[in-house]
Amino acid sequence: MDPQNPPHIRPGQVWVSAHPLDDITVRVTGINAGRVEVVDAHTGTRPRHIWARVFHPTGTTRTGQPRRTGYIPKEQEQPR
Repeated sequence: MDPQNPPHIRPGQVWVSAHPLDDITVRVTGINAGRVEVVDAHTGTRPRHIWARVFHPTGTTRTGQPRRTGYIPKEQEQPR
C-alpha cells in the first residue's frame, strides 16, 4: 500500500466529517503526493487540499468506537 495515495480514496467519492457537530461534506477531485484535492460536495466550490491521513476507510476506530476526527466515506456516516 502506498501511504501517499491510499487505495480507499478515489476521485468522485463523497466524504463527510466524522465530528458529530460538523456537517462538512466534500467530494474528492484528485490525489497528489499524500494530499487529497477536494471541493464542497453540494456546490463544487471551495477547492482545497487536505492531508490523505485524515481520510479514514471506516467510521469506527480499531476499538469499535465511532470516529470523531477526520473524514469518513458517506456510506459509513454515523447517525447524528
